[in-house]
Amino acid sequence: MTHLYPKQKQEIGTEMDKYAIIPLDKHELASKLMASEDNLKAVFSSLSDVFIRSKLSGEIEMISPSCFQLLGYNALELIGESMAQFYTDLNKREAMIKALFVKGFIKKNRMTLLCKNGGTVIAESDITLVNGANGEPCSIIYLIRDGSTTVKKEQEIKKLKLADIRNKAKAHIEGEEKARKRISQDLHDSLGQLLIATKRSLNQLKTVDNLDLFHETLKLMDLSIGEVKYIVNKMTPPSLIHFGIDSALTMLCAISTSPAIAIEFNLIGKYKRLEIHVETALFRITQEAINNAIKHAKSKKITVILIAKKGTVGLKIIDNGIGFSLAGLKAINIGNGISNINERVESIQAKLKIRSDSTGTEIFVTVKV
Repeated sequence: MTHLYPKQKQEIGTEMDKYAIIPLDKHELASKLMASEDNLKAVFSSLSDVFIRSKLSGEIEMISPSCFQLLGYNALELIGESMAQFYTDLNKREAMIKALFVKGFIKKNRMTLLCKNGGTVIAESDITLVNGANGEPCSIIYLIRDGSTTVKKEQEIKKLKLADIRNKAKAHIEGEEKARKRISQDLHDSLGQLLIATKRSLNQLKTVDNLDLFHETLKLMDLSIGEVKYIVNKMTPPSLIHFGIDSALTMLCAISTSPAIAIEFNLIGKYKRLEIHVETALFRITQEAINNAIKHAKSKKITVILIAKKGTVGLKIIDNGIGFSLAGLKAINIGNGISNINERVESIQAKLKIRSDSTGTEIFVTVKV
């Protein structure tokens, strides 16, 4: 027995040592707490985003010093103030709060906020609804950052995409024009010359016995030669290349006029030649507009006006047809025509205005020179 007691005591002591509490020095504990608080303050102060905690009513309970850089306010002067004072559109804020109570979290909410100096800033914020110990919402936390950089980047991306679309459209149109020019040249050099040579040979076969047949055949040959010339002029008119858009439009209106429809061309101002791709685009726009007016609008009169001013050139195509609704383009099958016009307009960075009603249609294109 005398041998067991010391052993038991030793075992009990060893077991108790596991749960021994080492007392901390009060000064050491206070020092650690202060260091922890200082670290928290340092993190809080170094936030680039503005941290705000508000009551559900909108009253600000806590705000980080970074609010000065974004909104111009000292953090202390905003404690107890309402979040509503920052918002330029209170209806949007109310809708945002309603959505927050449904979702519990809103990411990248973009709004325009009011600054202390009366200016505004575009801000993005992540907003979280915080629940209390009872599980009910008790406060709202905002992390707000300057959104102007994001907006600028989005605008730059949009410009790059627009430039890319324009470049692709320009390349597509240039490809079309090269193909038109090649086909036009082939028609002129091969088929056109062949028909002329055939006409010369036909003249040598003229006899009294087949005089009627001869004249009928000669008439068909003249029509064929005229048709080839018409196609060549419509595809790539030589007058456009050699003399400019005013001469080309004069010719286009002349060959498009028929007993059923009158087409006239007017030039206002003194026209100076533009780059060939700009003139070609204006010519194709006019072709498309005339074609639409004849095929779909049942026009009896079309007027084409070229307006030359200092710094700009305007092209106006007016018809007295039945008009159309911009919303119903597909329904009346001219959507592709308007799309082609718009594509040409964008390729030369021009501006397009279209007015259409039951009295007719007016297409107005302006391009800077």
